[in-house]
Amino acid sequence: MIPGKIVEISLEVTGQILTPHKSPVRQQEKTLHRLLKKARKTQFGRHYGFDQILADKGEVIEKFQSAVPLHDYNTIYNTWWSRTLHGEANIAWPGRVKYFALSSGTSEATSKHIPITHDMLDSLRTSALRLFSTLPTFDLPEKVYTKSWLAIGGTSRLEKIEGHYEGYLSGINARKRPFWSRAFYKPGSRIASIVDFDERAEQISNLAPNWDVGLIVGIPHWIQITMEKILKRHRISSLKEIWPNLECFVSGGVDPAPYRNYIEELAGKPLAFINTYLASEGFIAFQNDPSREDLQLLLNTGIFYEFIPYRPDFFDAKGNIIGSPPVYKLGSVREGIDYALILTTCSGAWRYHLGDIVRFTDTQEGRIKITGRTKYYLNLCTEHLTSDNMSAAMSRTEDELEMQIPEFMIAGIRSDNRFIHHWYVGTSRKIDAEDLREVLDRNLKEVNDDYKSEREGVLEIELEVIPVEKFYQWQMKHPSRKEGVGQTKIPRILDEDRHTQWKDFLASDNTIDS
Repeated sequence: MIPGKIVEISLEVTGQILTPHKSPVRQQEKTLHRLLKKARKTQFGRHYGFDQILADKGEVIEKFQSAVPLHDYNTIYNTWWSRTLHGEANIAWPGRVKYFALSSGTSEATSKHIPITHDMLDSLRTSALRLFSTLPTFDLPEKVYTKSWLAIGGTSRLEKIEGHYEGYLSGINARKRPFWSRAFYKPGSRIASIVDFDERAEQISNLAPNWDVGLIVGIPHWIQITMEKILKRHRISSLKEIWPNLECFVSGGVDPAPYRNYIEELAGKPLAFINTYLASEGFIAFQNDPSREDLQLLLNTGIFYEFIPYRPDFFDAKGNIIGSPPVYKLGSVREGIDYALILTTCSGAWRYHLGDIVRFTDTQEGRIKITGRTKYYLNLCTEHLTSDNMSAAMSRTEDELEMQIPEFMIAGIRSDNRFIHHWYVGTSRKIDAEDLREVLDRNLKEVNDDYKSEREGVLEIELEVIPVEKFYQWQMKHPSRKEGVGQTKIPRILDEDRHTQWKDFLASDNTIDS
């Protein structure tokens, strides 16, 4: 039996072992019970009476929701996590926290400090193994299972501060990499620890012909930039010339759909694309069925989920929770409704407002799709435009115009009595901005009836075509994001501060029209 087949069979067996057979609702009940039981002697657990909550096993979820308030990052950090960061033990999770993940995502310029406990590291490893155990369902060639896996993320370098380490989650994971993955991992710890993204990508491009890569993992636009550097460095037309066994792309927390056509063009062949939902707060879901685009929630890996209907009366204009909205557990949610996701985790996040919006596609199995972020949701005049709407309309526009549009951003502008959606669109070839605006506008109307209604009234749409590389140059030039390049995500919706930064960047760049 050839090695590739042995690995494939091993993954299938592992998947059968790791796949839980209890109902999703029951898995979540047991998860919360384990979290409460383990944290009951912490200061957080004592403060909110975890022992009393656990005393009546029949109403644990309801008692938990009544006793523990909802938290956003600032609330939980200021009251609890800041003490953990300064070395106190047994605050929101047992023991002293050794690692903190820096996370700015697409929202804040200043990094958040997310505690990463040993239990969370175990959760991440189990979730990653469960993901890779599903590879056989994607009908990949046997040879791919013995090839290298190239991971491109933020720098893996960690900084030691006051007895703890802080850095990007990719770096923390690199220190605790599972034994079964070490033989496959590229580019190796030395290159991965380089802080400057340009230098890191340059080193990867230099060594690329020495590797036999079968699978790439990372955020799509940083993968795309690295692939382009490799082609330019070695003067080849596609990666197939040096990586003929490249078969699979695993997207790290960003929908790969807008990038798929161009990445396959760079690869020189069709690839299997697998989408994941990985945040600094935990590994939440992944695509485990090639015939569907939705994601399977990870239900028994140390994360308990709650859901708040995403409606204007429950969230303010900045995406913050207001009032006392209804909060649902798995089993009470409905399909087709947008929910803000609330997490309780084995890293000491308790009823934590993550800021993401999800929609259930299958409540029986716990399947979701990510539809946006609470802070990035356009509603200037009741148009209710979500990131999901934008991506769907842009995908239709790509197909209609037979072109690739890997990047776009939109700013909502209020000017006197006017409401404007101003689009910045990065394209693979030149196109008249007005032609693109008309097609995109029509497709937005088709995917969102509220948008269509407002377009017939007060809402206007403007569009600029921008060379796609400008989006990446902006990310790399922004001083607060330099070290996070490879880890950070380009925002789809620009708030006022980001829009000002973006316009200043474009105005200062004399090559924008070249």
